[in-house]
Amino acid sequence: MRVSKLLLILLLNPVILWAQIDANEEARLAKFKAVFIYNFVEFVKWPETKNAGSITIGVVSNSFLLPTLEAVARKRKASGEEIVIKKHVTVNDTLIAQSFPSYHILFVGPALTDELGMIAESLAGKHVLIIGDTDGFAKKGVAVNFILIDGKLKFEINTKALSRAGLEMHSQLLKLGILVE
Repeated sequence: MRVSKLLLILLLNPVILWAQIDANEEARLAKFKAVFIYNFVEFVKWPETKNAGSITIGVVSNSFLLPTLEAVARKRKASGEEIVIKKHVTVNDTLIAQSFPSYHILFVGPALTDELGMIAESLAGKHVLIIGDTDGFAKKGVAVNFILIDGKLKFEINTKALSRAGLEMHSQLLKLGILVE
């Protein structure tokens, strides 16, 4: 229980320290998103069979997030496990069927708006936390979606998408997010 409280404090640090967005908005946002994603690992429960020595995060996005996540992965471990980042520029049926199910987290950018339903459907029950950063993605099947409200980074949580993925999220994290269906 004490560890959960400490981890919650670490998760809240980006929110507490957040200031108004400046001209380098996307790079600054990427840093906060990477910290959130890193901390989400601590608050999501994956089945034991999914934990095979490393936490794998797939990124399908052309954004500042990829190098920022790679920097975090080089410096830190999540839940005592090495973090492995996999980059994808495009998506195809083989990738969705063969690679994505082995990931713990899949981050999808706005370029995947049309494919998002197919990806979410294909990964149902595969224990993959799908995260996005595009308006409306939480309602389209993404479990966690970053949004800006009054210049501050927040996140939506789609509990049905979590359930479809076969994942459980710690109640403390659920309280911090904006619940959507």
